[in-house]
Amino acid sequence: MDKISIIVPVYNVADYLARCIKSIIAQTYSNIEIILVDDGSTDGSGEICDFYAEQDERIQVVHKTNEGLAQARNTALKLSKGNYIGFVDSDDYIQKNMFGKLLTKMISAKADIAICGYTEFGNNNASHTYCEAVYPENKAMQLLLKNRIESFTWNKLYRAEILKKLEFPPGYRYEDVLIMHKVFQNAKRIITIPDCLYFYNIREDSITGSTRFNKSREFIDSLDKRTNDLKGSAYYYEAVYGEYISLRRLVYEIIVHGEEQGNFYDNLIQKSKKLYNDCSSNFSIVEQIIGKIFLLSPSLYVKIRFFCKKILHI
Repeated sequence: MDKISIIVPVYNVADYLARCIKSIIAQTYSNIEIILVDDGSTDGSGEICDFYAEQDERIQVVHKTNEGLAQARNTALKLSKGNYIGFVDSDDYIQKNMFGKLLTKMISAKADIAICGYTEFGNNNASHTYCEAVYPENKAMQLLLKNRIESFTWNKLYRAEILKKLEFPPGYRYEDVLIMHKVFQNAKRIITIPDCLYFYNIREDSITGSTRFNKSREFIDSLDKRTNDLKGSAYYYEAVYGEYISLRRLVYEIIVHGEEQGNFYDNLIQKSKKLYNDCSSNFSIVEQIIGKIFLLSPSLYVKIRFFCKKILHI
């Protein structure tokens, strides 16, 4: 029976941690090991990890000095013994059949990665789903880079050998963006399923939600690094396109939420123009019109998009 290693980095999440651990313990697929990496917590999270380790022999706890999310994941990867690996963030939780269902689909499709939908809760409530499909590596890479498949680490199950060739890059807030394209390049087949099996907690004090835009520069830096990493490859166009779409959405969010439009905003528009010029030759006529409206008047683009969403419910 295949073993799944479930990796949970933990840092100062005492209010959420028990819910997370309980949801993993309750998995219908029971041949799992749960690796909780206490990354120097100071709020009692480490003690909560130890408590549950005493209740369930499948749980292994690592206490270490604080080095960040990437190093916590790397530490657990080195310790993992499973044929398959999954990740759960310690302020989130999962459906009891998540890993069993992903494994079943993965084996039947002879895939190296299985991906499920997810539901946001907290400051936002929304479900994100996929169609059920099996993709070869090249098609999956295109979808990833064009943001049709997100770079999140946690709504996926991986064959262990495709992850153990890599390390999460330390020192970056958006390390998922920096590593996921490399993970996909190691996979021959990838399956997506529509089921929303993961619950993603949107909270203001989390790494990605601590403020709405003050981490945007780091996000853009991560996209830049990914695009540069793929320069000269067959996926460079998709990387440029994906970065352009991400920046366009960031501008949209800045305007919608009334954020200050200073030098950062101006630089964002200039960068968007450059990316558009680099990738627009392959755009459809509709995409070109949308792009030109956006670059001519971002505020007009926002009004049109808001109107379309209201009328068409998209």
